[in-house]
Amino acid sequence: PQGVGEALTCASFDRWPDVDAGVTCGNCTALVLTAPHMNRCDKYCASFGHVCVAAAEEADETCEVLYHSMCEAEIDVTSDMLCTCRLPGPPAEPPTEPTERPTELPAVTTPAPPLDCCQPFRLWPDVDGVTCGGCRALVQTAPYGGRCDKYCESFGHVCTAAAEEASDDCTVKYTMECDVAITDTSDMLCTCKLP
Repeated sequence: PQGVGEALTCASFDRWPDVDAGVTCGNCTALVLTAPHMNRCDKYCASFGHVCVAAAEEADETCEVLYHSMCEAEIDVTSDMLCTCRLPGPPAEPPTEPTERPTELPAVTTPAPPLDCCQPFRLWPDVDGVTCGGCRALVQTAPYGGRCDKYCESFGHVCTAAAEEASDDCTVKYTMECDVAITDTSDMLCTCKLP
């Protein structure tokens, strides 16, 4: 995402392992299989001597990003992921005088806080096969009375948003308060964060 706009240097795509159906996206990004690499882009990039720059879940086997992730985070409940990899560069020389570089670095790391605010999705109970990033997942309503606050509390989190999804995906049909039951549906989108 951020920091990926600049031109990156990487091996030609024909040297990248496990590219899914030949889908490459330019600027050192490709759709790759998750299983051989523990669902992590950092592991994938390292498998052929590269460094991960960005990770994402794609929409419909394309280069369109559904949601961004961190390189070292597992992208669960999918068979493929978008990884942006670059060749490792020489270690940076310490600057002798102040430069603009330090102000650019926070932009690269800004995705980290939202993902660190909740447990990895593999630890979430009753996920209905869809995770949306940003600590939001499609979860079953029945065990929690259709309430996201009860769902999030069940594994030590607090609810920050509740919604009904459009069609078993991450598209919001309508939002609700966390403590209001979402009825007449088998699943709901809950956003849960650590307290």
